[in-house]
Amino acid sequence: MTKVIYFDMDNTLNKLKCVKDVWKRLDSKDVTPYIECEPCVHGIELLKCYKKHGYKVIILSCLSRVTDKQFDRETCKAKNEWLALNVGMEWIDDVMYIPYTKHKEEYVKEEGILVDDDVTICMNWNKGNSIVAKI
Repeated sequence: MTKVIYFDMDNTLNKLKCVKDVWKRLDSKDVTPYIECEPCVHGIELLKCYKKHGYKVIILSCLSRVTDKQFDRETCKAKNEWLALNVGMEWIDDVMYIPYTKHKEEYVKEEGILVDDDVTICMNWNKGNSIVAKI
């Protein structure tokens, strides 16, 4: 049986909420906050630790709350670039970008641990254990 761990990105692996005017900019379909955000070193170290211990690492990140097809594509591209630069894709087995939701468990098939900064998402998680991450 493969051990699986899911990592949220925003405010778990990065410090998105620390970007100036982040919500106003994202709601205006400005993708640059996803590129500008600083890494959360502890979250990235935790991801790499799980990977070193044989876990399948999956990024499970939401798209923006204001959305359309073009902005979704730009968001995925920006998040992928951020992951490659700040984490390294060799540490990641899969990436899933899902609609903005408080129910991430509805989008995965494999049971596993979820690491997320949102307490509500962690409380809703019914695919295994969850860890609330804070930057």
